[in-house]
Amino acid sequence: MTVTTEEGGQPVNRAVELSGTDATNGGTVIPETDDYEAEWVAYFTHLPKYDANGTIIEYTVRETGTWTGYVVEGNSTASNEGKITNKEQALTLDILKVEKGSEKYLENAVFKLYRIDETSPSLIKDETTEQTGTTDVQGQTSFNNLTVGYYIVTEANPPAGYVITGEDSFYIEVTVSGINMLAKGDGAPNTWPKNAVSYGIVKTFTAATTATNAQAKVENEPGAALPNTGGPGTSRFVLLGVMLMASAGAGFMARRKKRIAET
Repeated sequence: MTVTTEEGGQPVNRAVELSGTDATNGGTVIPETDDYEAEWVAYFTHLPKYDANGTIIEYTVRETGTWTGYVVEGNSTASNEGKITNKEQALTLDILKVEKGSEKYLENAVFKLYRIDETSPSLIKDETTEQTGTTDVQGQTSFNNLTVGYYIVTEANPPAGYVITGEDSFYIEVTVSGINMLAKGDGAPNTWPKNAVSYGIVKTFTAATTATNAQAKVENEPGAALPNTGGPGTSRFVLLGVMLMASAGAGFMARRKKRIAET
């Protein structure tokens, strides 16, 4: 029989058990090569085909060990020749978007999530891991299948009529036992304080366990976004100001010439 992993893994032993009508045996799954992505195989040998009454014995293989960070996909048993697959444990982060002060649900807020290098203070994002979520009428969106690592979550676009105040991002750590929020500090993410309950745009954060999702409640304030400096918005205001100043100056000169003419 074979035990495989979804994406390879570290070469640790996996315990399996073989049972039948009148035979019980145990074995350990070990990698046949040093290639972590290779199939891991356990052998059960010298097994009788028939019991004492001449009846064919049906054997069942069951995985009994545990591997931190992985769970069995489907059933942990395999009849006769079979395969048991382990997959990396994945967790979920829920976002709840509300209006600051009123707790009104906010729709159409866009969030992006990326895995980051936990050892670099430069916040290097892995663009291949990008996930995008948009809040629904209940102010909710979710990021699923998060595996062990560090992530940045950014509010890319607030809902129409609302603005982001302060930090537009927050940071989480996914472990084999759950998800917690980090308080950004100096140095690399793996040195930042863990288990923060609020940070930046996150009013409250509920950590995840292997049985429950994490939830970040994120607030926006009502308001209109200011135009970018030097963009079309500001140029219109500057032009209007120049025109008003020119008009005022022309009026002043006309009045001055009139007074001079009258004298």
